[in-house]
Amino acid sequence: MKRISHKIWIGTMFVVILLCIMIWGFQQYFLEDMYIRKLVSTVSADVFKVLDGFDALNPDDTYFELDALAYRRNISVEVVNKDGKTIYVTGENPGTQFEDVEAQETFHVVLIAMKGDPGGISTVDKGSDTTAGTGTGGSSSGGDVQVTVEGQGTGGGQGTGDGQGTGDGQGTGDGQGTGTGDGQGSGDGQGTGDGPGTGEPGGSEDPQGGESSKDSQFMPEGEIRENIIEDALEGNEDAEEVLHPKYGFRLLVLSIPFNSKQGDPYVALAAIPMAQIDDIIGLVSMALLISIPIILIIAGLASYAIASTISRPIRRLSTAAEAIGEGDLEARAEVRSKDEVGSLGGSFNNMAEQLQKADSMKREFVENVSHELRTPISVIRGYAETIRDVTGENKEKRNAQLNVISNEASRLGIMVSDILDYSRMTTYGIELEVTEFDMSDLIQDLTTKYQVLVKDSKISVGYESAEQIRVKGDRTRLEQAIENLMRNAINYSPDGGEVKVLVTDTGDKIRVEVRDQGVGIPEEELPMIWDRYYRTKGIKKRKIYGSGLGLSIVKNILEAHKALYGADSVPGEGTTFWFELIKANL
Repeated sequence: MKRISHKIWIGTMFVVILLCIMIWGFQQYFLEDMYIRKLVSTVSADVFKVLDGFDALNPDDTYFELDALAYRRNISVEVVNKDGKTIYVTGENPGTQFEDVEAQETFHVVLIAMKGDPGGISTVDKGSDTTAGTGTGGSSSGGDVQVTVEGQGTGGGQGTGDGQGTGDGQGTGDGQGTGTGDGQGSGDGQGTGDGPGTGEPGGSEDPQGGESSKDSQFMPEGEIRENIIEDALEGNEDAEEVLHPKYGFRLLVLSIPFNSKQGDPYVALAAIPMAQIDDIIGLVSMALLISIPIILIIAGLASYAIASTISRPIRRLSTAAEAIGEGDLEARAEVRSKDEVGSLGGSFNNMAEQLQKADSMKREFVENVSHELRTPISVIRGYAETIRDVTGENKEKRNAQLNVISNEASRLGIMVSDILDYSRMTTYGIELEVTEFDMSDLIQDLTTKYQVLVKDSKISVGYESAEQIRVKGDRTRLEQAIENLMRNAINYSPDGGEVKVLVTDTGDKIRVEVRDQGVGIPEEELPMIWDRYYRTKGIKKRKIYGSGLGLSIVKNILEAHKALYGADSVPGEGTTFWFELIKANL
C-alpha cells in the first residue's frame, strides 16, 4: 500500500461502509420505535380532536366524524363510558350515523328467455323500493316472446309491489323484515337477536339499543383492559400491544381520555394494526437492502476517481522533487488545478525557480569571488617576489610595493569578512547590542576614513548632518551597514563623481541617505539588488572593495532594527540608498 490514492480510497470506503452499518442498525433498532411514537402521537391527537366536547345526547355527528377518521387512518376506535361499557365501535352500527340517508332505488333487467320474432319483444319493468323483493312480469300479448323482469331493492325487508308488462303476467310479493343485534328492527315483523327490537333508538348510554356487550371488539375483557381504562379515566394515556380476540393479529391499543359536553368522563380505545407498521418498516428494510450495495458501488467508483484526482498532481510533485534532488533545477511540476494541491504545485514551482536563480547567482558569485580573490593574491605574490628579488635594497620602491600589498590584503580581508558575516546572519540571525549614540559622529568618522581610502582616485566623499542626532541601535552593526552602502556607492561611481552621506531629522525619525552619481539602476532591477549574489547587469564597477554580499548584509542589519529602507535611482543621474530609524528621545 504505497500509493496515496489507495489509502484515500480505502479510508473513504471504510467511512461509507461504517455509515451504511450505522444506517442499517438505526433502522433495525430505532426506526420502528420512532415511527410508532410518531404514529401514536398523531392518532391520539386526531382522535382527541374529534371527541373533545362529545355530545352524549346527540352523538351521531361525532360518530360520523369518528368513522371517517378511522377509515382515513386505517384504525378502529371504541368509545367506553366511565363504567367500562362500550357505547360505540367504529364501523359496527352504520345505521346510527347513516339512518337519514335516503336509499337509492335501483333495478336491473334479467333476460330469462326469448321466443319468437325479435320484433315482438316487449319488456315489463318491475320497480323496487327499499326492500329486496322480486317481481315477475307476464308474457307479451303481441308475440311469442316471453320476458321475465326482476326488480331488486335494498334494505332489511322484502318489498311489495306489482310489476306489469305488456303481457298478461303480474308480479306480486310481500315479505317480512328482521332486525339483528342490539339495534332496532324495522318492517312488518319482529326483530331478533340479543334483545328485542323496538321502534325507538337506544338511549344515550347505549345508542345501539339494549345492554352493551362486555367484550371489546378488539380487546377482550381482562386485567389489561381494566387497567388501561382506569389509567385513562385518571387522565393517563397509555398504549398496549394485544392480539385481536377473533383474528389473532397484533394491535396497538391506545387509551385516550376525554370528557363529554355534559361533563362525563369517557375513554377512547384506538386500535392500530401492527401490520401497517410492519409493512412500512419492511419496505424501508427492502429499500436499504437494495440501495446499500448500489451506494457502495457508486461510492467505491467515485472515491477511487477522487483519490486518483488528488494523488495524480502529488505524484507529479514527487517526480519533480526527485528530479531537482538529482540536480535538474529546471524540472517543474505540471499542476493545473486551482485547489490546495494546485496552490502547493505553484509554491513548489516557485521554490524551484528560486533555487534555480539562487544556484545561478551562487555560480556567478563563486566565479566573481574567485576572480576578485585571484587578483589581489596575484598582486600580493608578485610584489612580494619583486621585493625579495629586485627592490629589496631600494627603500622607496620597497615601501610603495608594500603599500600595494597592504591594500590588496585589505581587499581580501573585506571579502572574507563579508562572506563570514553573511553566513552567520543567515544561519544564526543577528544579535543586537542596542545602545544610544550620536549618528552624526558615526557618519563623520566613516566619511573621514573613506576620504583617505579614495584619495588616489578622483572621487570625493562628503556628508551633511545636523548636530546631536541621537538614535538607539547597535552602533557596530549600523556602522557596518552604512560602510557597505558607501563602499557600494564608491565602487559604482565614475571618476570625478561624488559620494555624499546625509542625515536628516524628520521629526519622530532620522533619515540616513547615501547618494552617488553613477549610471543608476534600471527600475525593474531595483527589487532584486538586495538579493545575495545579485549584480546589476551591464554596469561595470571600480575595482576597489567589495564581495557582492554588501547589500544583502545591509538588508539583514536594517530588518533586525525594524527600520524602513529602500533605494531610488534615476538612470544616468545616480542612486540613493536610504533607511530610517526612530529617534532616541521618543
